[in-house]
Amino acid sequence: MGVDIEQRDDVVILRPQGPNLDLTNHQELSEAFRAALPLEPKRVILDMQRVVYIDSVGLGSLLGGRRHLRGKVEVHLCGLTEAVEAAIRSARLDLIFPVHSTVHSALQAVK
Repeated sequence: MGVDIEQRDDVVILRPQGPNLDLTNHQELSEAFRAALPLEPKRVILDMQRVVYIDSVGLGSLLGGRRHLRGKVEVHLCGLTEAVEAAIRSARLDLIFPVHSTVHSALQAVK
């Protein structure tokens, strides 16, 4: 899958390259969250626009990444496809992670 990491001031943007976030590749997202920690972000934006499928293990990796950041860093989601958004809402993770339509709107919200 691969995950691109971009830093903009005190925000880190993680971009999983998709198309799936599941049992076969969730470790890559976990590693990206770990790689973000030394950058000392105040917020992490997870741009999911290239992910078209997420399973329960992938959903768990979102929670694990948040936990790895020790609750000191806000994690925002954006660019959700319909299927991914449905999975996130079904698991009620939208109550934990703010959801935005685009990276731009997420960046505006975190300023």
